Amino acid sequence: EDEASTGSWFFGSSEVEEETPEEPKTAEDDEPEDEQPVDEDLEEEEETEEEEPIEEDPEEEEVDEVPEVEKSKLTESDINQLLDSKSEVIEELTKYIMAKILHDNEDQIVEAKAKVKKPIVNIQEESTETIDTEESEPVAEPEILSETAAVVKQNKNVIVFFYETMDKISKKIINGLDKVEGNFIGKDIQFLSVDIDEVPDIEISAVPSLIYFKNGEPVVYEENLMNEEAIREWVDEELKSNLDVIEDLNTEQIHDLMDENEYVMVYLYAADCEACDEAIKQLEQIDDDADAVGVMFVKTDEAEFAAEYGIESFPAILYFENKQPSIYDGDAAEETELLTWLLYQMKEDTIENINRELLIKMIDEFEFLAVYFFEDNEDSVKVLRHLELIDDEASQYGVRMVKLDDPLMSKKYGHRAPPGLGFFRKGNYIKFDGD
Repeated sequence: EDEASTGSWFFGSSEVEEETPEEPKTAEDDEPEDEQPVDEDLEEEEETEEEEPIEEDPEEEEVDEVPEVEKSKLTESDINQLLDSKSEVIEELTKYIMAKILHDNEDQIVEAKAKVKKPIVNIQEESTETIDTEESEPVAEPEILSETAAVVKQNKNVIVFFYETMDKISKKIINGLDKVEGNFIGKDIQFLSVDIDEVPDIEISAVPSLIYFKNGEPVVYEENLMNEEAIREWVDEELKSNLDVIEDLNTEQIHDLMDENEYVMVYLYAADCEACDEAIKQLEQIDDDADAVGVMFVKTDEAEFAAEYGIESFPAILYFENKQPSIYDGDAAEETELLTWLLYQMKEDTIENINRELLIKMIDEFEFLAVYFFEDNEDSVKVLRHLELIDDEASQYGVRMVKLDDPLMSKKYGHRAPPGLGFFRKGNYIKFDGD
């Protein structure tokens, strides 16, 4: 009864017992007057319990601690049974104590519930870190691909023969494909034979079937799977169409590319242009060479982009270095000559070649603009070599130097017999009369 009146049977710790003398007084204010004698007995018993530990010997204290620990392990059913057997005062007192503890620790309980820790495993770094679920977003599970799907995703050219059962027909087709594969040894292409049940992440409309995955996109072979020669020709044609392909971009994409790359070369073509079709076949042979020296080589047939740089005849090639254009004035179909010109533009201090439309645009854009008017003769080439020696020094003073092969514009600015040199300062032209 003494233990029940103090609540020590419930908590079992000395810290809680020290707080209980004050708590009955608060409960006493809420109880009816006719129950006051019971509360006074409680106070006397609690004072007795507080004084008893002081008079006991250390050995006796150790003995007393044992039952307290045991009492703290009471089950919920034991507690309910005790509550039912006690008076209303004890029940109210116990409820009050519990309510007070919950109230005093409410903030800590809410915080503890909110901050549940979860281990997140980073497979790439092989480390585990803990994050708050309250602050982090759900982590998406990594996509698990079949072995075949992974190969298709990671390679540009993959030939896959899909079969349902390894019967005589499937074996014969696979033997034929092995012979076809021998014609493409050393080339960027892979041949696979796969059971359809092993690739649930690849949709196949019919089996058996032969599919060419070109940059991940499927191309289905629709002819006789027993005809090895026809398959070889089909594979060869698809492979050639996917090698050294120059990417086709629109105007916005090209400008984004120039924002991200220092060197960009653009092939401009038009629809229904035979010369353009012939030229692109040759240029695709130097696509990898351009990539090797850090030049992004793309193509476009957008009229908006051509008009922006004054291009009216096709095919044409524009080379950009730090967004500054230079027009290639050679034959676009001569890929070797173009590559030589490109490397020269990159490695040497060259003066950019422009057209009439670009000149008008640059006069407004640049405060200081030097223009070299030339024509296709020996004197012009000789003077150009001298001017290219001072190109970098002029740039240090904020002067942009360009060259222009346009007889009409040469005459307009007083150069009837090019070569000639002029200087635009805030749009005002000054002709150079020296050597």
